[in-house]
Amino acid sequence: MESFSLKGFEIYHFKPQQADSNHVILFSHSNGISAGTYKKLLQSWANLWQVEIFAYDMRGMGRTKMHASAGLHRRAPQDPWKVLAQDLVFLYSELLKIHAKSRSHSLAIKTETRKDCEWSLAGHSLGGWISVLAARQLPVKNLLLLDVPLLERRTALAWGLACFVRQRQAHPLAKAARRRKILFRSHEEAAKAFQKHRFFKRWPAEQIKTFIDENYEKNQLGLHLRHQPEWEARLFESMFAVPEFTLLAMPKAWRERMKVTLIRGENSTVCDERAADVFRRFFPLTRWLQLQGGDHMFPFENEASLLRLLAHEKDTFLGPL
Repeated sequence: MESFSLKGFEIYHFKPQQADSNHVILFSHSNGISAGTYKKLLQSWANLWQVEIFAYDMRGMGRTKMHASAGLHRRAPQDPWKVLAQDLVFLYSELLKIHAKSRSHSLAIKTETRKDCEWSLAGHSLGGWISVLAARQLPVKNLLLLDVPLLERRTALAWGLACFVRQRQAHPLAKAARRRKILFRSHEEAAKAFQKHRFFKRWPAEQIKTFIDENYEKNQLGLHLRHQPEWEARLFESMFAVPEFTLLAMPKAWRERMKVTLIRGENSTVCDERAADVFRRFFPLTRWLQLQGGDHMFPFENEASLLRLLAHEKDTFLGPL
């Protein structure tokens, strides 16, 4: 893996064992968990599919220097998810130029005979929705979504009511984000705390260590959280009340051409199985898959199972429409 800064964003580049790849995936992470936390999975995925994968820390997250409020108008509040989608569109355009230039220098074959790379978007949780929002503005044909938030009916109705009466701060994950502990005296103290936390109960110790390394930074007092809990909370509060309205606003012809692979954790309470009809209705080419035994955090808890599923789906996803 290589990492570099691009216009204030921290970029991670995962190259396959094979030198030349004709497919590139741009991956977006979930809320409150920076892209570097996924590096073991993303490198294994790049090797498995023999593709290149770029990932990045969203504004206000991880090692990215782009502040959450950078470029936003104070007097005209903007939807944070749409802002993140615009960031993704921008990074796609910049990475496309960088990758094309690098590839033209590294490949010892004539330009006229070299196949152009095809790009796809992928994302976990919040990153999945950001990928959907950005895809409309980009020349991509494939989306791979890992457990995107699709609430079951009663929870969705309750959240819709909270949004209607302007009580978005009632979102339980937003409340939890604001209570997040931002400072630990040592790596050992942080590891013990997270190992006892129910959110991390199925995470391997190695993955918890990576989470701490990527989401906390050392200072004079100990380890300090890299992002502001208030920004994380605001992203939870921006969750769609009725996602159908957002999808309906997207051109029907475009939606009918987009190939979507949606992988849900079998035991996920965030991506409801019955909500599959939402994507099937708006994206007819959706493949709805379930990861056996997986919860919402299966990219960390069930990495081996996810890679087996991805191995099975490789030809379907990378093949022609």
